[in-house]
Amino acid sequence: MSKHLETLQTLTEYIIKDHPDLLAVFAQIEASTKIIASKLRSAGLEGNYGITGTTNVYGDKVQKLDDFANSLIIKKLEATGQIKMVYSEELQDPVELNKSGKYIICMDPLDGSSNIDVNLNLGTIFSIYDAKDFENRQLPNGDKQICAGYVLYGTSCMMVMTFGDGVDGFTLDTELDSYFLTHQNITMPKSGKNYSLNENAYNSYAEPVQGYIDFIKKEGNRKTRYAAAMVADIHRFLIQGGVFTYPETKQKPKSKLRLMYEISPMSMIINQAGGKSLSFDGRKLINPLNIIPQEHDQTEPIILGSKENVDEIAKFYKD
Repeated sequence: MSKHLETLQTLTEYIIKDHPDLLAVFAQIEASTKIIASKLRSAGLEGNYGITGTTNVYGDKVQKLDDFANSLIIKKLEATGQIKMVYSEELQDPVELNKSGKYIICMDPLDGSSNIDVNLNLGTIFSIYDAKDFENRQLPNGDKQICAGYVLYGTSCMMVMTFGDGVDGFTLDTELDSYFLTHQNITMPKSGKNYSLNENAYNSYAEPVQGYIDFIKKEGNRKTRYAAAMVADIHRFLIQGGVFTYPETKQKPKSKLRLMYEISPMSMIINQAGGKSLSFDGRKLINPLNIIPQEHDQTEPIILGSKENVDEIAKFYKD
């Protein structure tokens, strides 16, 4: 072990120190994501590319590794005995694991799975809630999250998360088989020149979004960055600054991204890093973490990123 690594805190030490009640849960999240990272690295060798031939509840084609990641994480979480229920983007209904469990997990087990066959970045998104916040069949708003996090499977495997007191990042050392705290108290730049937006949908966007696109094109000094995986885009902007937006369209006024599986956890992370997140309810811009879901698969428009960039888009809505 290098002297540098000796000075770094492991994920296990980090959880024991500040969140010991969640030690078993994070042990299984860690185990799951290490296995997923390994499977992704060897997907071509093991014949794990391709689709299963089925579609999920949103009409997306299910990849073989979508199924694998979803089943693996649920199985690992069940072993903790602490999880009452898991809500997964891959499932039509939540899965009950333990009636007396203390926590609820919401997750997108393999974000950006269309990137599998072309060997590009993918991720896992997760959030943890107190099971009491789901009583009486009500779903809680994102502000109730105990923890929100994601894992980026890229040139290195990295876990980024927040417990509501800043954002920390852990990098996986594959030789030692441990996550180490390498990015402490991540602070997002106030602005950036990168943006992620599907400009091909220009004609279907509302006037404020069209106005913003016209503005950045006229300005001429922005760079489009689109990874086809929300985790990869958000991670880039978290480190370098910029803005990610998946807005409403005439065909889909509630857009496409899921509130509980993608928007709420990413909004909590971005906000805790000093960035900003906004959604559009058809009349005004609102904090997505205040939205109380009516359905677990509810979708919402979203703007996420550096504060100045988000405020820049917001001006077009106000005008």
